[in-house]
Amino acid sequence: MVEATTHRPPGQAIAGFILWLERRKFTIELVLFLTAWYVFQLSVADAFGIEVAKKWFYFTPDLGIGWVTAPFSHDMRDAGHLIGNLFSLLLAGFLVEPHLKTRQYLLVFSGILAFSTLIPVVGLILLVNGEWLVAGASGGIYGLWVFASICRFDVVKKWRAWINVDEWDDLRYWFECAIVLFGFTLPIIVPIVDLYSGGSANSVSHISGMVFGGVLGLELRSK
Repeated sequence: MVEATTHRPPGQAIAGFILWLERRKFTIELVLFLTAWYVFQLSVADAFGIEVAKKWFYFTPDLGIGWVTAPFSHDMRDAGHLIGNLFSLLLAGFLVEPHLKTRQYLLVFSGILAFSTLIPVVGLILLVNGEWLVAGASGGIYGLWVFASICRFDVVKKWRAWINVDEWDDLRYWFECAIVLFGFTLPIIVPIVDLYSGGSANSVSHISGMVFGGVLGLELRSK
């Protein structure tokens, strides 16, 4: 039985929203960091040229600093790549961060990010002759979203309460349901989009990130 929703005073609502944000502090910090890092990328490209910036921020066949910075970097010719990733990170992070310790969250995200970056790079090293570039956190973020959807599937399991009118007023509940359910469609939608966009390395990164995120999510739920 779902209790009736009551209207809270404005001050209490604001305090509740601030607390809600504080429980998602690390996700917000990640978004701010990736944004600041992208500005730094553009600054380096403007000051030293795009070729220097590629060596600084992308995985390339030649070992260099880009092998460390590439997972946090984005396509300097397309800000939409960054914006899409930040939006996805906010959705996935807001969904799962309050239910993990900060250390757990950091380990999960960094682990998925590393796995989704290294898999395509190893493939390129072994199979591709010539120049190639890899950068971006997309695989890690998609993997985090799949991980979050599996961990928070309990939200969707409340479907028996959907017929109660009070649930229709709980926008946060419906918002979380939508994020969880959409996360389960990513392993289908993302490869199709990648197929039509022609990004084979990106596709490998996205798929490997989602697979690893799914494995971690199932492992956590089994405990």
